[in-house]
Amino acid sequence: MSSYDKVIKMACKPKPAPPKSKYMDNIIAATYSEDGAVHDVCKALAPKFKEPNAIVVFKALIVLHTMIRNGATDNVLAYLSSSEVLRLRNVSNGQWEGYTPPQNLSNYAHYLDARIRAYRDLKHDPIRVQAESNRDLRVGQMDEENRRSTAGPSSGGGGGSSVQRSKTIMGRKLRVMTVEKGLLRETKIVQKLIDTLLDCRVRGYRVMRSNQANSAIFSFTSTTSRMN
Repeated sequence: MSSYDKVIKMACKPKPAPPKSKYMDNIIAATYSEDGAVHDVCKALAPKFKEPNAIVVFKALIVLHTMIRNGATDNVLAYLSSSEVLRLRNVSNGQWEGYTPPQNLSNYAHYLDARIRAYRDLKHDPIRVQAESNRDLRVGQMDEENRRSTAGPSSGGGGGSSVQRSKTIMGRKLRVMTVEKGLLRETKIVQKLIDTLLDCRVRGYRVMRSNQANSAIFSFTSTTSRMN
């Protein structure tokens, strides 16, 4: 048993609330480690996707998504793209204890699975690259406006502009990529990823017991409103 089994268990408790930050902080920190911690976290997380409780499975998906979004994205996706440890495609095939699982449970799992497979085929995460490209472009434009307003039009550019330009070019490479360089192949992969993203409606999930009136309502819009 790894040291992350207890952390994952607490983060995925069957309560209708998002995983607590005190657990997520440890999990996110593990993604930046170079001592195999990503493997240990994913190994501890894998059984949660087989749980008969839909709340536990949903929270496990949120934990995984947060690892990708807020952690070391390349470390997480590089490991998962070379392993079938999570088997996200099997999420909708579970046996649920009196629950009718929401359709978006499997949609959410398919989106994360598609993102992992896209990384395996492209060797980069197109969503993260595009998000960073857009952010760096906005920052670069703001810096340029500030330089013009404070130093006049004759001031020179900063040293970080070349880094920002390189990220921007990577984020926009589909616009300039030729068919010979793999435009159609990469477009197909990105389009499939977009399709799985659009299938997600992450707002107001309801997981209900078939024989009881009480229900647990999830609203994780703040966690997954930007699916990056």
